[in-house]
Amino acid sequence: MRTPLWLLLALMVLAVTVAACGSTEEASKSYRPPTTTVEVDNRNVLDVTVYVERNGFRVRLGQVSGHSSDVFTIPPEVVQGGPLRFVADPIGQIRSLIDEIPVFPGDQVLFIVPPR
Repeated sequence: MRTPLWLLLALMVLAVTVAACGSTEEASKSYRPPTTTVEVDNRNVLDVTVYVERNGFRVRLGQVSGHSSDVFTIPPEVVQGGPLRFVADPIGQIRSLIDEIPVFPGDQVLFIVPPR
């Protein structure tokens, strides 16, 4: 007995669909957004706490001692391409330094805290 042509075509379409779904799922599990970092060069004598802001959402990155530098990873959910505000709050001072820098996934940004 011969198998009808439409049945063979239906089985091939089903096999291709199942194979395509499986490979898409594996690819999405292994995707990691590129790491985006900011190097904070603190040229001030005071230690600073560093934050990154996007649309009013503020994330603390860490602290940098006076006359030193450090590198922080910016969380991927904050980096969506476009401007980010970097805030340096000097410990023991009221005034903060704010700088807006365009940042895209995978960038390495330099944020300089000038001496006062």
